[in-house]
Amino acid sequence: MYGVAAGLVALLVAACGGGGDGGSEESAKVSVTFATPQLNAQALAGYETEFTLHGKLTYTGHDTLYLRLTDHKDLISSGTLQAAGESLTAVLKTRPTLTAGTYDSDLQLDACHDEACTQPVDGGPFIYPLHLVVAPNLEAQATVTLHRTGGEAAPVRSLALNPDPAAGELALELTGANPELFSVALAAGVLEIRTLQLPAGSYHVTATVSSIRDARYRTAIDVTYVVDPPEGGEKRMAVEPGSVRGMLAMGDRQVYRFHLQRPTWTDGVPVLTPSADGLIQGLHAVGNDDYEFTMDTAGLLPLTIYQASITVKLDAPQVTPIDIPVSLVIWRPS
Repeated sequence: MYGVAAGLVALLVAACGGGGDGGSEESAKVSVTFATPQLNAQALAGYETEFTLHGKLTYTGHDTLYLRLTDHKDLISSGTLQAAGESLTAVLKTRPTLTAGTYDSDLQLDACHDEACTQPVDGGPFIYPLHLVVAPNLEAQATVTLHRTGGEAAPVRSLALNPDPAAGELALELTGANPELFSVALAAGVLEIRTLQLPAGSYHVTATVSSIRDARYRTAIDVTYVVDPPEGGEKRMAVEPGSVRGMLAMGDRQVYRFHLQRPTWTDGVPVLTPSADGLIQGLHAVGNDDYEFTMDTAGLLPLTIYQASITVKLDAPQVTPIDIPVSLVIWRPS
């Protein structure tokens, strides 16, 4: 039980509108009438909530009166008890560790001749029912760990926050080392965490959801995303050979081939774009990430060096585009 404090409030008979000629302390009596039949209070999970109890106190003794307020079910974390004349006021705070739900307890007010409250005054103790409703805060697991290997699909996780209507509109804030590498959205009380196909490593973001109306409604989810390299190790995008050089006689044409090594952490489809000078013709895939194109000397000048390029792009994070230099030297047969 929690005692607001034994002896925190001491009342002298002169301050209490005592009864008649005072009499002996053996005949002293105390009475308390609470303002309402039951104390109804509301709190929010995760937060200390303050509420007030009011009552009327009458004491017929001469000596100091000691009051002690206790809670039978340990719902109260702290409080103060004050009296002025016949007015009695207690300001109490709920425990922030209470989970959402409905609680019923009894507040007991003891009136005593001594500070340790071993000598009760006739008339007490006084029981005051407490009905406490703790509203749910935004609810979500505090930590989320997502995992994938190599080119597996990027994981997605949805978390239901179950917001109380009193929270109103919610706002989302992303912080941490890598917020730009996550796609996090909040809609209809559900937080959706989408990851990307990233290279091997550990990535982190903290998603904080809070009420725009009431800052007490708040939750933070720490998200860790771990990517392991595939068996055989991780490889970045590369081409082999890294450049293409042709030497053709006037009137000839030639097919050239190169191989594209895709990055092992994504299943994205590469886009190959030849430069617009017309030197590279018929660029196409032939299977197994091999590509072919043709260079034709028709319409070109002999004894000239022509230069072009093929740009390889892949729409995926941390994939650097590659430019393949292409050159053609045309010679005149004798």
